[in-house]
Amino acid sequence: MNRQKQVFLHIGFPKTGTTSIQLFLRDHSEMLKRGGIIYPEFTTHVPGTGLHTALLTALLREIPAHLSAMDPAANREELTKMLAEFERSDDRCLILSHESLSMNPHLNFDLLKEFLRPFDVTVAAWIRRLDDWLESYYDWALRSRHTAVTTPETFGPIAHMNRHTFLSSLRHWREAFPRARFSVRSYDRAGRGLLEDFADTAGLRGIPGLIPEARGYRVANAGLDKRDALFLSEISRKLEAESDRNLPFFSFLTKRFRRQEGTAELKRRIASALTKRNEAGGNHPLGDFRAGLLGNELRREARAIWNREQPGLAGEFGLDSDLLPETDIPENVTRLTNDQLFLMIKALDGKIDGTDLRHLRKTVRL
Repeated sequence: MNRQKQVFLHIGFPKTGTTSIQLFLRDHSEMLKRGGIIYPEFTTHVPGTGLHTALLTALLREIPAHLSAMDPAANREELTKMLAEFERSDDRCLILSHESLSMNPHLNFDLLKEFLRPFDVTVAAWIRRLDDWLESYYDWALRSRHTAVTTPETFGPIAHMNRHTFLSSLRHWREAFPRARFSVRSYDRAGRGLLEDFADTAGLRGIPGLIPEARGYRVANAGLDKRDALFLSEISRKLEAESDRNLPFFSFLTKRFRRQEGTAELKRRIASALTKRNEAGGNHPLGDFRAGLLGNELRREARAIWNREQPGLAGEFGLDSDLLPETDIPENVTRLTNDQLFLMIKALDGKIDGTDLRHLRKTVRL
């Protein structure tokens, strides 16, 4: 084994900032290259993303329908050449990333071990509190075009949450790669510092200029959690309560607030944003936020599993995280400042992500 040649394998998990990490690495590949770090781009890839789908399909025993256009044999050939070139080069580390590596039941571990046999391997994964992770993953499944999910019970990670857990997946990986280093990090603890946390974990901090870039990089695809959805829904209800019941809510708000100034103007713009969402979807504009929410019973079950696995995650993989309470804390919305209303407009227009919205929500108290 060439101990000087390292492969840093970022396996996920899904919905833990993987898109942001992959896009950041892709956008800064030249900077990384100057530091002896390779983040490759495969010939066949999903446009607009930074994930290594060709790597995934090269390693799967069965190819899912939404990846049927990929050529596994060609991807394996390209991966073979890529690893050979890396081994001959002066570069010190190759980073490979795809979130579906973490839990895919069709992953061919024997093939992956053969590919990585000459290298010093680090397996890295970020995980988040299980109730929020399942909710975020389920919400993604509802919005995805290549899934047939309609209820929480029809979504695999929820239906099998007792069997296919973070801990069981990581143990499976450790069994396959007993000599590899494992770095398991908390997505919840990292927060807005996720990219910097990744840079530290992957040994990238010494690359000139990279950390300032990581601190200023916009997090991608940050969805809304349950508290965000409740926050937006409550604002919608408060606006709706002010409307004339004899007139359609959205058109009434738009007409009413158009004639006022100051804060009312911001409310009018919120009403306009709500109207656009309503017209585009034909449903309540916040319906898509509510659709992906899990009931309290499922959340309690997920929290119990999370708490039960903490000793294993901490003892075997060094995860630093917290136990979860058994009940939800009710949240509500009171008076909003103009700045908060302005952020609401951005949220409803799709110009603010879940991370920013959580900061907005924290300023609103009963």
